[in-house]
Amino acid sequence: MIAGAPIPKQYCRIVGDRSLLETTLARIAPLVPPERTLAIVNHGHLRLARLQLAAIPAANVLVQPRNLDTGPGLLVSLLALARRDAAATVAVFPSDHDIRYGGSGTRS
Repeated sequence: MIAGAPIPKQYCRIVGDRSLLETTLARIAPLVPPERTLAIVNHGHLRLARLQLAAIPAANVLVQPRNLDTGPGLLVSLLALARRDAAATVAVFPSDHDIRYGGSGTRS
């Protein structure tokens, strides 16, 4: 990686020692095991994403041919999931933002 090269924010370590993607995976780990976790990335981000998605089976990394943005990208991914398991329960956890919890256990 060349210093100063643009990196999509979800792969950056903005706060702490984990990227936003890695933080999202850690946050959902108690709820969803890696073999039931799917990650959606666009083809241009695949090299960065693979390093951070090592705990997820490679078959669970869905690659969009190009950046489709959130709505269409999610729809394409849901259609792929429906072909795997039409009765699957789905929860969506975008990784391009920061979510923290306050000291009292409430969201801040």
